Amino acid sequence: MKSTLVLLPLLILLTNTPLQILTEGCFYFYFVKINRVFILKPFFIFDPPLLSCPLCTFSGRNRKYNGSLHTEIIMLSESSEMYLQTVFRLSEKSSEVTIGQIAEAMGHSLSTVSEKVRKLTEQGLLLHEWREGVALSENGKRVAGKLLRKRRLIETFLVRIAGYSPYEVHQDACRLEHVVSERLTEALDKMLDYPERDPHGHPIPSAAGKLRIKETVPLSKIGQGIAARISVIHATDIEMMKYIDHLGFKPDRTCKVVDKAPFDGPLTVAMNGRNVAVAASLASLIEVETLDCQQTITPL
Repeated sequence: MKSTLVLLPLLILLTNTPLQILTEGCFYFYFVKINRVFILKPFFIFDPPLLSCPLCTFSGRNRKYNGSLHTEIIMLSESSEMYLQTVFRLSEKSSEVTIGQIAEAMGHSLSTVSEKVRKLTEQGLLLHEWREGVALSENGKRVAGKLLRKRRLIETFLVRIAGYSPYEVHQDACRLEHVVSERLTEALDKMLDYPERDPHGHPIPSAAGKLRIKETVPLSKIGQGIAARISVIHATDIEMMKYIDHLGFKPDRTCKVVDKAPFDGPLTVAMNGRNVAVAASLASLIEVETLDCQQTITPL
């Protein structure tokens, strides 16, 4: 399969101005020639300090076209978007993540992840040195935050409006997040009354891609007799999510650890008027905010 890239600032030609769909970025089109057929696809050009957009000016910097097309252009594929979101999610609890953690989260080999991380680092979206951790650059944080905002608003819409269960949203949300526009994202936010968290309890980034993080701990780490409010369900496996949901663990529900078996045995948790046994491995995926030990557990 042969591909020929031909840059086409179509919106410039038609409207004499680029369509700005990111806070500091432009949206253009390019043609890909595949088997003698030209297909029109979008790409993004981001503002300095990462890249210079040759055809427009942003943020009052008054950078103008200098007569030659800038060669550093970021074209974010769905794969690249998924990598940035994965690093963003893993970074919610740690400033740096490892290649192994990314590989495990995405189900890819270490060599595949290493190569992709290298490319995203060259594009200025990730920070990575040999044998060191992986972190998002400032531009990477902004881009990933906006992508994750779309994803979590879509999941919230699917649960609140479309009637999905929290463990059913993954597949459709994954498809939709790559095609939903910035305008539709903000319309969803308004329609949903500006939710702060998605159905799993994850915080929804702001329109600028910033994330509000609460101090939480895994349920498996709190002591016997401690009351807590469920904050986030971190499970990604659908069957595991379904089982956790079946047990009754949902964001904002209060619970109390009444017994902990030794040697990583199951926890007995009082919740919603009954005692529930949950494996320590599952309890480690349930993030909670600890409450006053004397607080009454109120069913939700």
